[in-house]
Amino acid sequence: MAKAIQAYLVLYNASCLVGWAYALYQGLTVLSGDVWPSLEGVWAVAGPTVLIVQSAMTLEIFHAGLGFVRSPVFVTAMQVTSRLWVMLCPAFGDGTSSWTGMMVISWAAVEVIRYSFYLAALLMKVIPYPIFYARYSAFAILYPTGIAGELGTAYVALQQPSLTAYHAIIRFIMYLYVPGGPFMYMNMVGNRKNAFKKRFAPPPKPERGCAFPQDKKGTRSTTAPNRAAIAAAIEGCGPRAAKAAKACATEKSYRFGYARHVKELVRQGAYSPQAAIGSAQKGLDYMYANFEFVDKDGVFTPFGDAMNGTSTVTGRSLKSVKVQGNGKSSSSYEVPYDGGWHPSA
Repeated sequence: MAKAIQAYLVLYNASCLVGWAYALYQGLTVLSGDVWPSLEGVWAVAGPTVLIVQSAMTLEIFHAGLGFVRSPVFVTAMQVTSRLWVMLCPAFGDGTSSWTGMMVISWAAVEVIRYSFYLAALLMKVIPYPIFYARYSAFAILYPTGIAGELGTAYVALQQPSLTAYHAIIRFIMYLYVPGGPFMYMNMVGNRKNAFKKRFAPPPKPERGCAFPQDKKGTRSTTAPNRAAIAAAIEGCGPRAAKAAKACATEKSYRFGYARHVKELVRQGAYSPQAAIGSAQKGLDYMYANFEFVDKDGVFTPFGDAMNGTSTVTGRSLKSVKVQGNGKSSSSYEVPYDGGWHPSA
């Protein structure tokens, strides 16, 4: 299934890359030395191509929702729908505005870069630096020009009698750009910071001690083991938790939807002492069987085997220790605000 999804995403991204590259080519052929007036002819040439490739981008909302890609559904939907409505202004009104031409070329340029990045991520182990740099830097110019073009196109549409029936909704959506525009821009600023930090991070220290299991690519993802461990723990609560355990194990967007499964784990474990103990045991059994232990020589061993063997990190053997308390147990439990500390104390 994973290979089929990857093949589909390669085909989708390659098709969009070709489509946007063609739209960019069409738009640039119209430009002349006097750039601003020549932008008026961009939509007439590139508009039909943009209508097709931009409409196809609605699939990306489903990609995020189905877990095909690791993108937030809300942000993806906001990016796609913000373009669909403004694209209809020149499509059903007057597309001879320079604002529309600037919008189309900005869209096409940023999408050629974006789909090149996605395609490289699917087909290569390391994304070439020029594509990486363009992906996280070109937005600084292309986002403002694109947003300005969208607002200019919407303003021109408000002057067209043929679109009078839609003027109210066009105005409403234009107001949404006040919070939406900065949000989208700063989202990319944050993405850029994180991407550069990750790409140029110092080499990790040698693995030692407990480690997440390796996936088929040899990397240690935390999402899949986390989902599997929580699902196993829910299952350990007993037969009544079987449906909830299956829902967790098959969650496609666990990275963004894990909270409800953790709450369900607590709820199922609260039914009885046996459910709580069974939950803990089943979750630990999964981790002991699937997590790994890296000894001082870098040798990987299943965690459970390591605990029963002679694997060490420092040269000392591992063992379980029981600590018996002798204090008086409390009949109540409370969590002090801020750990009991307050600035006035």
